[in-house]
Amino acid sequence: MIESKLISICIPTRDRVSELEENLRTISTISRRAEESGFSIEVCISDNSTSNDVESLVSRWAEFPLFELHYFTHGEDVGAARNFISALRMACGDYVLLLGDDDYLHEDFFDNLSRAFEDKDITLAFFDRVSISLEGEVVSIDQFSSESAVMSGEQDLLKYIDRSHVLGALGAFISSVVYRGEALRKALESIESINYSSPYAHVEVVAWLVLRERFVYVNSALVYATCDNDSFLSKGYLKRIAIDLEFINCWRDQGASAEILDSLQRLLLRERSWLMFVKAKACCGRKAVQDFFSTSDAFSAYHFVQYIPYLACLVALFLFRLKKKIVRLFCAVRPSERILIVQNYPAPYRVALFNKLFKKIDFDVAYLNPSPSERLWDKVKDDIRYPYLQLGVEQNWLLNQALVSTKLIGMLGGYRKLLVFTDPPNFFSCAVVSIAARMKGVTRLSWVSLWDGYQVNTSSWVTTLLARLYVYVGLRAILSGSTKAIGYCRSSDELARSYGVACESSSQYFPLAEVYGDAKSKSGRKEGPVRLLVISYLSPRKQVEQAIRCVNSNDEFELCIAGVGGEEYVQSLMRLGAGNERICFKGYVNPSQKSELFEWADFLLFTTSRDSWGYVVNEAFYNGVPVVGSDKAMAVKDLVSEARNGFVFGSEEQLAETLKVIAREISMQDDFLERMSKYAMGTIVDFNAGVESRFEKLLAD
Repeated sequence: MIESKLISICIPTRDRVSELEENLRTISTISRRAEESGFSIEVCISDNSTSNDVESLVSRWAEFPLFELHYFTHGEDVGAARNFISALRMACGDYVLLLGDDDYLHEDFFDNLSRAFEDKDITLAFFDRVSISLEGEVVSIDQFSSESAVMSGEQDLLKYIDRSHVLGALGAFISSVVYRGEALRKALESIESINYSSPYAHVEVVAWLVLRERFVYVNSALVYATCDNDSFLSKGYLKRIAIDLEFINCWRDQGASAEILDSLQRLLLRERSWLMFVKAKACCGRKAVQDFFSTSDAFSAYHFVQYIPYLACLVALFLFRLKKKIVRLFCAVRPSERILIVQNYPAPYRVALFNKLFKKIDFDVAYLNPSPSERLWDKVKDDIRYPYLQLGVEQNWLLNQALVSTKLIGMLGGYRKLLVFTDPPNFFSCAVVSIAARMKGVTRLSWVSLWDGYQVNTSSWVTTLLARLYVYVGLRAILSGSTKAIGYCRSSDELARSYGVACESSSQYFPLAEVYGDAKSKSGRKEGPVRLLVISYLSPRKQVEQAIRCVNSNDEFELCIAGVGGEEYVQSLMRLGAGNERICFKGYVNPSQKSELFEWADFLLFTTSRDSWGYVVNEAFYNGVPVVGSDKAMAVKDLVSEARNGFVFGSEEQLAETLKVIAREISMQDDFLERMSKYAMGTIVDFNAGVESRFEKLLAD
């Protein structure tokens, strides 16, 4: 471990208050490990906003000094590049990280930082990242290069570029670079002028250091990076390529040799592909793209483009000759009374539902995508007891949609009914097959997974408008002419009805009997504090800290927390509950242990900030446990009846008041919990039976 050092976390921001607040919350959580890892923290915020919202946020955080907090505002929009450099100039630390306001420190941040700077001569370190969705789910682990290495000089740099996969390996992604503070300040003083018209102005600092000093690449993640939130994409993907060419210009400005520049051009081609450069040249015509075509030896593949029309003619002729084979492949004849169900991918709960339905109804299921790899659902196919087809296999979205649409249209002639699942990524193929079914006279049914008020938001108003138009047109094509629909939840019903389609709720079936046996309710309760149970994946989105704070302030309750999650978040929860004997942590629990916890609990506590459903609510009810749940979860909104099988709250203050009501009612009514338990069990038994009967009616009519 290196000696105690100050790490400056520099955050440039502009009008993204919610992302910045989440970032500060993450830093405060991980800061508790700073001292034991040999670090102290200062946070430097450079504000490029046009409002005072960020300043107000910083003022609130300054009242609780978990770390040094410095704030500077430009008072006007000076551009992202100037704001990046301004943030770096604020740093006083021994080590400096330029952190995007929507990127969050990895739980191993300090360990990886210590490892990178063990060599005292290292002036700069590159790291990998973990990409997450806007909902906080892990999407991918992005490895920028093939292996960790300490480097110095041009030959080492050339080898490193050749081993790298993306420009992020050389600082294009701002949050993957840590500077030694002394070297950074020397670079900022030495660079004669920085081109602030380039979005990659910070790369000039990176290039200056790498070309002159010793640096390292560490094959470990430093941060969690939010996907689908790239401000450089605001003008479109093709113009994004022109922006990336500015990255190479930054290296040219700092004296990189022709060999290094050519190697960087080859790296850019590996990341973006030559075909995208052809499109960029045709569509946006940026001078940087034109120059790249005319000067880059790496782009010799461009000359191949002149042969594309001839190749297209050959492919068309080949497909025409194979017409009969294609028709036989896509238009296989099937029994005329069968039903085709179009789904996104195999999911355990829908597989369980289809297995039960197939005992009574004859149907096939067409899956448009493989199961998400991060959900580890591929093995669920072993449980399938009905005929299914896996249509989608391509990684390219457009190609996958085109192939899937062609196959579905060819299959339609063999079915009397079509049930389409409204999944936004597959709207194109679902809309195409819905229109084709209408033309062929196939009865159309819809399974609505979206909800009333569903909105798509992207990094720019143009792409947001196009995405919302895509959703609207897709839903219109799928729902228009549908005979009936079934909704994911009650709010989905409202959405379907707004399109003029009769819809029933709900479709959220889970195979509870297979896991827990018969449904059960509780009789009476043991003396002592009221027992609250949290079963959840432990992440900031679940807001479990609310439960701990409420129990800390109310000695009439005890709390058991079961589940795993990010190490830092779990440790922060444990510290929050430390010293309170009425709070315990169980970690991971298997189904039999979960059943024991439900038997122990008086109430399930579900504090999530957002959930499209919330399976644990179904589980709790099936085991006779009433639920105290957040109104941000669809399962709570659809299943919980106030003071009958649980309680609904909207904020932490409301939760605290609800717990006081529960304690009072239990003290006044001996059968209070027993009545709620029976009602909870009855709710879910009726609900599950209702889902089965609704699907049977939908498919059989």
